Amino acid sequence: LREPDVACITGSVMPQAEANGRTFLNLVLSDKRKTASQKTDPWRLGCVGCNMTIDKKMFHLVGNFDERLGPGAYFRSALDGDMVYRILKENKRVVYSPAVKVYHSGWRGNRENDELRYSYAMGLGAFAAKYLKQGDIYPLSIVALKFVRKLRRLCLGLLLFQKNRIADGYLHVKGMSRGFYRGLFLFHG
Repeated sequence: LREPDVACITGSVMPQAEANGRTFLNLVLSDKRKTASQKTDPWRLGCVGCNMTIDKKMFHLVGNFDERLGPGAYFRSALDGDMVYRILKENKRVVYSPAVKVYHSGWRGNRENDELRYSYAMGLGAFAAKYLKQGDIYPLSIVALKFVRKLRRLCLGLLLFQKNRIADGYLHVKGMSRGFYRGLFLFHG
């Protein structure tokens, strides 16, 4: 944050230890520095809450984290992306730096990862609904592209009889749909 106009920095997320037969969904490994200062997909920028630093002044400008989003909340994710998106809407600079690393112990079994996929998708749907209710359709376009990709993955999995693609596509399509639908009724414009 020593750079003069940086409002938020995110970084890579590395696995902390050996897998022991488990998988890790939360890797952010891009080795390219990315920067944005206008509305963009916060997750393509490299946004991840476990490795994010925000200039304190941003909370006065864009407000606090939305407590309806994120782990333990009604909508189980997208807390980090929502905050970064609000910062970008104010045309403030957000930087992803691969040099800023966090080693995260995020290994999970298949069932836990399925729950996490669904939670991530539900938060994305709610994120789109929140801003649509405010008259901002850009987040809907972000989520619609992800929805189409996951729907295509589901269909391809069905055609090729690939359980992993079917499960991943289904959990994302179901989660985004449910999050969006519920968000339309729970968020106020």
